[in-house]
Amino acid sequence: MQSPISPEEYQLYLVSPYMKNQDIKRYLKTYQTVPGSARLQMALDIARGLKYMHDGDELPGLEGKGLVHSALNIYNVLVKDSGRAVISGFGHAKVVSLKDFQASFTGDNSEYRYMGPEILDDAVLTFGSDIWSWAMTSLEILTDEPPFGAKTRGTKIIQMIGTDKRPERSNHPKIEEYDHSDEIWQLFEDCWKKQPGDRPSAREVVRRLRPLVRELGKKSDPNVQKPPPPTYPRTEYGQSDPTAQQIISTPGQHELGKPNKPIAEGRPPQPDSRGAEGEGNQEGRATQPVVPGSTPPPQGGPAQ
Repeated sequence: MQSPISPEEYQLYLVSPYMKNQDIKRYLKTYQTVPGSARLQMALDIARGLKYMHDGDELPGLEGKGLVHSALNIYNVLVKDSGRAVISGFGHAKVVSLKDFQASFTGDNSEYRYMGPEILDDAVLTFGSDIWSWAMTSLEILTDEPPFGAKTRGTKIIQMIGTDKRPERSNHPKIEEYDHSDEIWQLFEDCWKKQPGDRPSAREVVRRLRPLVRELGKKSDPNVQKPPPPTYPRTEYGQSDPTAQQIISTPGQHELGKPNKPIAEGRPPQPDSRGAEGEGNQEGRATQPVVPGSTPPPQGGPAQ
């Protein structure tokens, strides 16, 4: 049956929500005090996204199949207003059967530092390929240091991956600031095993990472110093006025794993039409309540 949609007359588009925080690389560069607990939560968010894609059970029409991203990297992860991470960049994604677990890679992805060796060798991608990319991406999220170093590029990275080189822990000292850094690094190493079938599944990654996120979220974060309490300017009556300045904080990082709470902003007294403050805000004058249905007393005291 011929499709009722004519390619000459119509073009299909995929519309997704706009993420004003952009990709996670820019987000972490803009807000450099994002705590370690929030960064680890982002890594878990990405793993959960891969689990959703790989399982395929909740994807319409993909029963018994899964979706391989094949181009996961730090630029294809966006940050929501709540500070949580979501996967994007599905231009190279492929639907694969859960029985054979592989498909051919098509297209050009120049972010070699995040790609598994199997893609560089014979253009075969698997669910394990995404797991490799998850570990490389998460390593940069947690430590702010790209895999193999920011100065290493192009063919040099391809040569390193092709000769079984892996990121070295000593080149990512920030990883030591995390509780359970040994468990985190061991998870990364398991994800970097040469054979894709030997790497943990996305479900396994979530299972191993979730308790670490929960535990770290319950503690005061070791990776960020708490700022001193804000000081407010004094009013003419000697009281602090919290409405006189605005406190700017990192979007979405108030609570681990929860949407950002809005900042309550007080409003200064508004002048009335005569240019003076409302009666309730003037010193030495009381405001009389008005009972619904009654007539308020005239201004300036009782009538003569």
